[in-house]
Amino acid sequence: MKRILFLFLITIALISENNAFAKEQISEYELAVNTFQTQPKKAIHMLTKLAKKGNIDAQIDLYSIYRQGLSTKKDSNKAIYWIKKAAQTNSEAMSILGSLYITQSNYKDGLKYLDKAAKKSNPTALYVLGAIYFDGTGVKQNCKRSTNDYLKAAKLGSVQSSEYFLNAYLNGNKCLQKSKMDAKKWLKEAVNLNSPLALRLLGYSQLFPNNPYGIRKT
Repeated sequence: MKRILFLFLITIALISENNAFAKEQISEYELAVNTFQTQPKKAIHMLTKLAKKGNIDAQIDLYSIYRQGLSTKKDSNKAIYWIKKAAQTNSEAMSILGSLYITQSNYKDGLKYLDKAAKKSNPTALYVLGAIYFDGTGVKQNCKRSTNDYLKAAKLGSVQSSEYFLNAYLNGNKCLQKSKMDAKKWLKEAVNLNSPLALRLLGYSQLFPNNPYGIRKT
C-alpha cells in the first residue's frame, strides 16, 4: 500500500513538473515574440533556444524569419531546416513545407507532406490538394479527388474552399455544373465564415431582393 502511495505521489510530482515546464516554455515564447519588435537579434536568439528544445511555434517562426529575411539575412537552408523540424509532428508545418515543395515543382515531396497534413485534418493542406487535383499540377487531373478535398477543407472552416464551391455553383467549372440551389447553400456557408466574396454578394442580394441567390445571414 505504501509503495502504491509512493508511486502515485511521484506521478503527481512529475505531472506538475511537466506542466510547469510547459508553462515556462509558453511564457518564454511569448517573451521572444514581444521582444522581436524592439530587439530582433535577441528575439531570434531566444527563438532558436526554444526551437532547439522542440518548441513548434518557435521553429515555424524561424522558418518565416529566415525565408523572408526578417531583421536578418535570408537563409533558405536555415528556413528549410526549421520547417522540416516542425513538420516531423505539426500539421501546419507539414502544410507549409508541402506547399513550398509544390512551388519548387518538387511534386513528390510536396504531395507527401500535404497528404500527411491532410490526414491530420489540416484545412489548408486539404484546400491546396483540392487546387492541385483540380488543375492537375504535377498529378493527373482528378475532379472527384479535388471536390472531396475541397469539401473536407470547407467542413473544417476553410473560407477559400467555401468560396470555391460558391464560385463553382454560380458559374460552373470543369468539375461542377451551375446550380442555383447549391450556390445559395454555399453562399450561406461562406457568409457564416465571413467570406469577403460572400459578404459582397450578400450585400448585392439585399439591394436587389429579386436576386435568385439572395439570403440573409443566420
